[in-house]
Amino acid sequence: MKPSRSISAVAFGPDGTRDVARSLPEELPVAVSVNGSTQAVMMCSPGDLEDFAVGFAFTEGFARPDQIERVEIVELEVGVEARLWVADEIADALGARRRVMMGPVGCGLCGIDSLEQALRDLPVLPGGGSVGYGEAAHGPMALRAHQPLHDLTHAVHAAGFMVPGQGPGQGIVLAREDVGRHNAL
Repeated sequence: MKPSRSISAVAFGPDGTRDVARSLPEELPVAVSVNGSTQAVMMCSPGDLEDFAVGFAFTEGFARPDQIERVEIVELEVGVEARLWVADEIADALGARRRVMMGPVGCGLCGIDSLEQALRDLPVLPGGGSVGYGEAAHGPMALRAHQPLHDLTHAVHAAGFMVPGQGPGQGIVLAREDVGRHNAL
């Protein structure tokens, strides 16, 4: 599972054509399962899939990272399965709100059958954090230093976590890349 592959191509320019090598990002179907039951299938870049699966469980609200007992990334002929193992009571509660997500993008809404499910209440986060204008304005430039797959392919997005108070262009503590930026982190 490599995040990119090299291909031969023809480049067109003012002086004619020439043979070149290009790197293209890979994308493949990833099934996220919990205790053996598939919860979602999304198209993702094949890197950092353990982070993706744990982040999916957390943002979907069915398991915090500390509640996940084990993660297995299993390559299959047709894609990848990210297997999460949690306590039975968590898996049982998840079964009550299970949905099947299969679609052309990993937007998080595929398989939802009502607006109420899409607009469910989210937990209120504690206040106290703020980011100054200079840090926010320089954040995208700081993020670029953490995008090796983009540097190679010029075709993927990134998302990152920034710790405030580090100064403009500083503070990126974690970044992940993906064909779809909503899957990156």
